[in-house]
Amino acid sequence: MVDTGADTTVLSRSDAESIGAKIDGLDDPHDVGGIGGTMRMYSVPAAVCLSDGSNERSFDIPIGIPDKIKDSAGYAEMPSLLGRDVINRSVMIYDSLRRKLEFVFPLQFSETPFPT
Repeated sequence: MVDTGADTTVLSRSDAESIGAKIDGLDDPHDVGGIGGTMRMYSVPAAVCLSDGSNERSFDIPIGIPDKIKDSAGYAEMPSLLGRDVINRSVMIYDSLRRKLEFVFPLQFSETPFPT
């Protein structure tokens, strides 16, 4: 999910587990606020790789791993989100007629995000 309101890219606990990330025993959580309220989040270093099949971009950034969320039905899960820490490194084009979202990365890539 692309979230232009999220400062940080988030990897859900189930997505982290599906790629073999070791998330048990993470420490030093911090509170993060959003439209749904406040939740506990762990910040971990990661390499985020995006590819269209022929081109690839990779970013070394800290990503968020949410703590378990208890709700009335048991444990809920926050979805994985592509946040502005990655989005701001590209030009995002939304074509509503074709229902297509495209990210175009500049040829001269910098590890520093564009000014906000």
